[in-house]
Amino acid sequence: MSRLYALLIGGSAFHDDKLNSFWKERIDVERFNALFNIRTKSLKEIHLFQSWLDSNELDIRKFAGLRNSFDYEKTEVQKLNKFFLAIPITFILIVIWAVQPLLFLTTNDSAIIKLKAESDWVALNGNSVSNVSFSVVLKERNKWHFEKADCQQQTRAELADLTSLTSDSIDILCKSFTSKEDAKFIQETLQQQRSFWYAAILLLVMMIVFLQELIWMVRTMLARTYLDTKLKEKQISEEQQ
Repeated sequence: MSRLYALLIGGSAFHDDKLNSFWKERIDVERFNALFNIRTKSLKEIHLFQSWLDSNELDIRKFAGLRNSFDYEKTEVQKLNKFFLAIPITFILIVIWAVQPLLFLTTNDSAIIKLKAESDWVALNGNSVSNVSFSVVLKERNKWHFEKADCQQQTRAELADLTSLTSDSIDILCKSFTSKEDAKFIQETLQQQRSFWYAAILLLVMMIVFLQELIWMVRTMLARTYLDTKLKEKQISEEQQ
């Protein structure tokens, strides 16, 4: 609260000249860091960094987003092992694999259930039923679907042939279209599926974190390669003169 009061009520200027000078320097440093996405600590460090860039004809954009992997005193980029890239990439792939079924469950308007003695998962609501897959792609030739009216218009044998389900499973699914108890079960299942939103959001946040780490690692490796190349080119140029 005291910091908020100082900023809102106290204003941005200090009565003491030294404090004013310090405050203005911090504003310049923070603005410079925000504009170029780097982490310098003082105006002196900025001036040295700028002079180093100019003397070596370097592009400041190549050093953006490196966080603490760039040493402004030694003007060196931290060396990272390329095999470390496998860590965030592996986690990202795991999260993508894990979040797919959760998003599928939370966004589906049907209850996703599995009947006993059947290999297929089915999406069931009050009017229709179809098989589903948690994989990205369900082969077209394996898809099937029938509606409430089909239970009256087609025989159990015809529906069993369409779906590859047993007659008992067909009876259970057709009964669910008219049963109040089954309708209640479908609604309860839908509510349970909606609760997976929290897990899906958590996984997506984790994926963003791992993705940011991956971007930082790639930027660091590219910046180190860029710096080494430019310094070698300068050295060769100076030796030839």
